[in-house]
Amino acid sequence: MGVRSHRPGSRTGGLIGLAPGGEPGSVAGRPRWTVRSAWIPFLCWSIVLLEGVGWIAMRLSDAMVVPTLLAYGARWFWLLPVLALAPLTFWRRSLLLPLSLALAACLVGVMQFQLPRVSVRQTCCRLTVVTLNGNQAARPDAVKQVIDSVHADIVAMQEWNQASTAAALPGWTVHCDGELCLGSRLPMSPVAILTSRTPSGSRAMVMTADITTRDGPVSFFSIHLDTVRRGIEPMLHAGFGATDELRDNLVFRDRESRAAQSWIRSRSTHPAIVAGDFNMPTDSAIYRHNWRAWSDGFESSGAGLGYTKFTSLWGIRIDHVLSDDGWQAVSSHVGPDVGSDHRPLIVTLQRVAAAGHGN
Repeated sequence: MGVRSHRPGSRTGGLIGLAPGGEPGSVAGRPRWTVRSAWIPFLCWSIVLLEGVGWIAMRLSDAMVVPTLLAYGARWFWLLPVLALAPLTFWRRSLLLPLSLALAACLVGVMQFQLPRVSVRQTCCRLTVVTLNGNQAARPDAVKQVIDSVHADIVAMQEWNQASTAAALPGWTVHCDGELCLGSRLPMSPVAILTSRTPSGSRAMVMTADITTRDGPVSFFSIHLDTVRRGIEPMLHAGFGATDELRDNLVFRDRESRAAQSWIRSRSTHPAIVAGDFNMPTDSAIYRHNWRAWSDGFESSGAGLGYTKFTSLWGIRIDHVLSDDGWQAVSSHVGPDVGSDHRPLIVTLQRVAAAGHGN
């Protein structure tokens, strides 16, 4: 028998207490609807939408002004809303779904986090390639230590010079044209150079040579494409009044990538590898339009963020080792700090049987 109680001033009585499954403030097991209980799930699903917008923005970088500014900035900033709301999952388990989706979209779509891949079956005919932008600051002894520890066969170097490269690669065959260098511990043919002409002059953009291995020749390309910084820096001083300079930079860099890609294709007479500082992440519109047909070593065999270029506040992966269908990436990782604002990217590839030449 229930006990009926009456509150002073009330016309009727009611059963007081919690029904099974009820929450504080509920009557007869029905939770009381409040504005607070409604806006929190709405906010969490809004974060999912926000991260989806961020993912799309990254793919529009190097095609539109605002997405470009976002893509080359601190991508970890997109993680903050998810982390801020994460403690709410201890209070309401139903929030796990939207926040998990938001976290996945942020890590994979915005920050380019790579999940570990299934190990590739080992075969013969392997090459280890290292690419590094030295920024005229890398320590040759530190670079040599990295190269020796990974047993590198070929090294692509940007913003170096002949003396520093020779010190880092004693006994190797080394060719440099300005700040673009290529080194090999294997026999190498004379190099050919593709130059890029800018208002400030011309520079070596791609260097190629055929490298002789015991399993056959390799068409190898060391590359250094122009930087988006030339378009972003004027906006840091003049704001959106300088957007035309960024747009001009995007057009120039797309034209430069098209020229480099076409030249590389025309000279890929053997299974080909392209390594260097592309100055763009793989979700860039310019990269996707011009380089997506190639296999990216880190995306195929790396794990984690794989950032290769660092500022004081954030990192980004803009150095790549690409290969045609004559190769399969076996492993990929980023090396330690060697004094430059870039880190060495180390990729091991193995030949694919009956592979074609080029893409």
